[in-house]
Amino acid sequence: MIKKIIYKLLSEHSPELCQKITIVLMSKTPSKYLKIFIQPIGYKMCWRNCAIILTKANYYKISVYITDMFVWLQDMNWPGSHEIFEYLKEIPKNDLKKYFEEALKIAISAKDEDWIYYLSLFYQKTDLIESDFSDKTIISEMKKISKLIEIEEEN
Repeated sequence: MIKKIIYKLLSEHSPELCQKITIVLMSKTPSKYLKIFIQPIGYKMCWRNCAIILTKANYYKISVYITDMFVWLQDMNWPGSHEIFEYLKEIPKNDLKKYFEEALKIAISAKDEDWIYYLSLFYQKTDLIESDFSDKTIISEMKKISKLIEIEEEN
């Protein structure tokens, strides 16, 4: 019940002041409860504000949710996806590579070409390199799928 109230307060349809106050208050949420702000089902209208709350959190406070946050990159048209994209880029490289590799493996196993494409764009904006990963084949698979999508878009 409380979550529904919070989501409604965070909705882009709520008054702007209400949204801002709720963001400030929810930014103090203990880390074990932050998962409620990862793309709440049925409340897409609050996703951008949920992303803002998550990106205000200290990396170490939110690190257990990083792989879940990569799901936001499945569609860069989703509210909050750009905020999450920028936040994830700032994660220390040694940590980022394991989260990125995990998300990419999930995207490849799901055969989610859009997500793979957006992960490819993310990869290009970081200083990650192929040798950073334990599974070298996933990076080549990502590049291959991404190239096919680019060719399709050109035609």
